[in-house]
Amino acid sequence: MPARYAKTALGRSEIQSRTHALSRTARTLLLILDATRTGEVWVSMVQGATPADLLALLDAGLVAPVDEAAQAPAVPTAPATASTPSAAPASPDTEPFAATQADPDAEQALGRAVGVPATAFTSLSYSELNTRLNALVKAHLGLIKGYRFTLDIERATDVIELQRVAMRLVAEVESARGAPAVADVRRALGL
Repeated sequence: MPARYAKTALGRSEIQSRTHALSRTARTLLLILDATRTGEVWVSMVQGATPADLLALLDAGLVAPVDEAAQAPAVPTAPATASTPSAAPASPDTEPFAATQADPDAEQALGRAVGVPATAFTSLSYSELNTRLNALVKAHLGLIKGYRFTLDIERATDVIELQRVAMRLVAEVESARGAPAVADVRRALGL
């Protein structure tokens, strides 16, 4: 299986809802799989996983080859709130980082603590930010902390939630790995 695969919208929601009866190895494979490696490599990284686990994810529509995953329907967005314009809600795959946040005081305090003002984020789409965050977590955090961040990334339904995870990641990498590592994270996030 030399192709690269990515989670579909259904696959991202499956991580939270757990509606499919997946084996432990298939569920683990779904959790960690992204387009940075081939399906064969991901299968080899999960102890006990076989190509049949990847095929089960494909058959259920939870993952798709990268070219198909890019065309899969986006995760539905929440209805517009008072802090967002009511005209045509943006898709999480196209909406850039927004300066509006659910709790601006808490977000600004976190941003100041890690030296990342809320307006500093570039216009990365949901998909781009999701991919970059997953790569940064794998590169800079250990197994347990990385797993927790991966879960938070997968739970994020829009760009604003991913922005919160990104700000926490900057703080975590700074405390765990120091200034050189956090500089790499900031550069990758466009900060």
